[in-house]
Amino acid sequence: MDDYQPGVCNINQDGVEYRQKIAYVAGVVGALLLFTPVYFGVGGLFGSVLGVFVMYVGVLNYLQARNSFCVNHGTSGTQQAKAGTTQAEEVTDDISLEKDKARSKSIIKQAIWVTLLISVLILAVALTIIAFTAEIAFEATVY
Repeated sequence: MDDYQPGVCNINQDGVEYRQKIAYVAGVVGALLLFTPVYFGVGGLFGSVLGVFVMYVGVLNYLQARNSFCVNHGTSGTQQAKAGTTQAEEVTDDISLEKDKARSKSIIKQAIWVTLLISVLILAVALTIIAFTAEIAFEATVY
């Protein structure tokens, strides 16, 4: 989508591609930051909290790219949907502003829930691997 549609589309293809890059990098880094403290026992709580935050950045940018909708533009009353545009334009219509703010809140809520789900899954995988590894080590010492 390259045309502004209140509550639906407020960024152009360049904005989508930019957010996709951030999503992939932050997603991988966030997953590593979550997995590493649990599995290797380094970084502790700080590493895990940092991992959740970076994962949230990745998920938020993924959702923005997927929806062609920037939360920052939506909450600040701007849009950058015209193809090739590098400057944000102000949204002045009250109904459009409300639709954009509602969409922004929805994307933020989705990002929080998806981040929590992914974080729990990553931590569960790390703990499962630790338990499995400990069981193998225990069996090796018994026999």
